[in-house]
Amino acid sequence: MSLSPTMRFFGTAINDEFGQVEESGILIEIDQILEEKRARHIETYLKSKPSKRFLMRLRRIVATKRKR
Repeated sequence: MSLSPTMRFFGTAINDEFGQVEESGILIEIDQILEEKRARHIETYLKSKPSKRFLMRLRRIVATKRKR
């Protein structure tokens, strides 16, 4: 999975306290998320019901990225 050219991956661990699911740690800069990943992961999330404050902030970031 490549979300941005500067994405950092910190590894994966099994969470035995939550049904043996795998959890991975990644760090990315929002303004460097690749456009096709932005459309797939962020814009579909914007259609759900996050908090208004978070939603407004994320929309501003997405709009700023598109203007560049």
